[in-house]
Amino acid sequence: MNKRILLWFSLLFFISSCSKPEVEVPQTQKSSAKQLLSFGFTVAENLGLTADVSGVISGDKVTVSLPSSCDLKSLAASFSCSPKATVKVGDVVQTSKISKNDFSGSVVYTVHAEDGSTSAYTVTVTRLQSSAKQLTGFKFEKSKNSSLEYDLVCGINEDTKRITLLFPATVVVRQLAASFTVSEKASVKINTQNLESGVTTYSYASGISIIVTAEDGSNVTYIFDSTEEQAPAINMTLLTDKVKALNYFRRGPNPSYFTIPDIVPVLSTAFAASKPAGSFAFDCGYVGEDRKIYISQPLSPEQKALFPDANSAALFYLSKAFISHYFNYSQMPLWFNNGFACYESGLRPDDSLIGAAINLYGGRIPEMSEINSSDNFRNKGGIYISYLFGEFMSVYFCWPYFDILGVSASEITVAPWRFTDFNTLYAKWLRYVEYRIIKSGNQRLKWQQETGHFKPMYRDADASLNFPYFTDQLESAFNQYKGIFALSYPVKLTFLTMPESIFAYIDGITPDGRITGGTAWPSGLSSTCALQSDHVSLFKNHLRHELAHEFQSLLMKPGVSMPAWLNEGFPSFMADGGKMSDAVRQQLKGDAVKALSDATAYFSHKPLYQDIAVYPSPYFNYYLLGQIMYEFIFDKGGYAAVKAVTENPLAGFATIGYSTPEAFMNAYYDYFDKNWR
Repeated sequence: MNKRILLWFSLLFFISSCSKPEVEVPQTQKSSAKQLLSFGFTVAENLGLTADVSGVISGDKVTVSLPSSCDLKSLAASFSCSPKATVKVGDVVQTSKISKNDFSGSVVYTVHAEDGSTSAYTVTVTRLQSSAKQLTGFKFEKSKNSSLEYDLVCGINEDTKRITLLFPATVVVRQLAASFTVSEKASVKINTQNLESGVTTYSYASGISIIVTAEDGSNVTYIFDSTEEQAPAINMTLLTDKVKALNYFRRGPNPSYFTIPDIVPVLSTAFAASKPAGSFAFDCGYVGEDRKIYISQPLSPEQKALFPDANSAALFYLSKAFISHYFNYSQMPLWFNNGFACYESGLRPDDSLIGAAINLYGGRIPEMSEINSSDNFRNKGGIYISYLFGEFMSVYFCWPYFDILGVSASEITVAPWRFTDFNTLYAKWLRYVEYRIIKSGNQRLKWQQETGHFKPMYRDADASLNFPYFTDQLESAFNQYKGIFALSYPVKLTFLTMPESIFAYIDGITPDGRITGGTAWPSGLSSTCALQSDHVSLFKNHLRHELAHEFQSLLMKPGVSMPAWLNEGFPSFMADGGKMSDAVRQQLKGDAVKALSDATAYFSHKPLYQDIAVYPSPYFNYYLLGQIMYEFIFDKGGYAAVKAVTENPLAGFATIGYSTPEAFMNAYYDYFDKNWR
């Protein structure tokens, strides 16, 4: 028993003596790193910066230089510091690119190490002085100068550093206060006299130096270049070309040619003294009771807003004189004659001005009777809405004024065979305005980049598929026709194109799904456009055909009536490049024989000359019969004969040996039987 106890105690002692003693684990050392590693400002977090800026850290000093455009009172710094350290400004913990501070004075950034030790950095931000010294506006305001009748706005040419102004004859006192705008923190002076905008008066003579000094002390000198108002010199070539074009367009109520009236340039003082009652603020001229055109320089803000120069004003009043002559000097609605003149003179107000005028009517398109109110016309942008009606008539309808039967001071009377009635025409105009002004984005019709001979209008949505193919085809055809006939238009032609469905919508009819369709009148042409790529090439012949109609109208003598077969035969002949090849003729012989058979059945006899004037319904292919007729004419005398017959059919027949239309028709049928049967 004693031995067991002794053994147990011995074992217990052994186990106890083999156990490891406890070791105390030392605590981890906390970091004492407290360095500011980088400091700067980034564009994304700070207005006025154009590029990220890094500061310079030197010891406990940080310096940063920022551009003059920065507001130092609220900047978010971008910084980095030692791992496990935090940064404070005062007691506020800072977060890089988020925390904002006022750096108009020095700011102390304290870096707190993990062990509680700190390191302070004094950040000094300086704003570089601006070198900007541009004069961005210069004018003499009526409200600041009692001697002025209206504001005088100067032109500024930044390249030549010249301030230009045409002083009206009414301005005798030149001791004026200029109102100007200039780069931020820049100052303006003349000689040693500092100028305060709208306050400081000075005697503004041509040639004085106006010095703009930047914040950094650099400066630039502008020369004030003023001239005395003179009666404007009008470019008569512009007026001559416009009258030539208008005389191409005109038909109808007054078939006599319009000639340029006497143009009388006058000073603004003379205009102000003699202008008719009821003149508008934009007017700087008028058509006198003696039918002379009186023109002064556009000088007031309202005049300059509409007329870029005296020549554009002269074209405006010339167009008013023309439309007055065209309708036998009858009174006309304000929207009618002003809209015609605004469009025909090429003024083309910005679409935003038209939209703003519509907004003055609560965003709705006003009734014509509302626009015809002189107060509304004057105060609600009447000239801009009227322009759009003139554009509609000339671009959409290609100058249909010969189908206006009469005018009065309040309304126009339209031909029922063309427009049904005025309400129908007005409804079409409303739908046109919807696509011209109201629609947004790429769905809106708008004027596009002009080419050598065309002023296109189309939607951006239709641009990539159809352009420049359409205008390339038109330009090629124009140059070809011009070379053949040695003539061309004195002005650019309009070209309106859009999907057939939109034409149908504006016309108020159901779309028929036609791919190529269009029309042409003396002022321009319109056409459907392709909606898919494999249709684009189909428009080549179509566009050439419609453009040939334009040249046909140029060639036709006044008062000449063109029979239907010749009217469509000429553009078909020209679009195909002249006489058809034998291969094409073989393909079309069956169509030609059927067309003549259908025509004979239609009239119950082989068509006589008076019959070919009829536009048949039901249709037979008089286009092809007319094209063959022009081939026959070409065979007899080349393009000279083609031109002569197009100018005047009966006189043209005589040049190729046929003294009567009956003799011509008999010879045509002989040609047909020999070549097309």
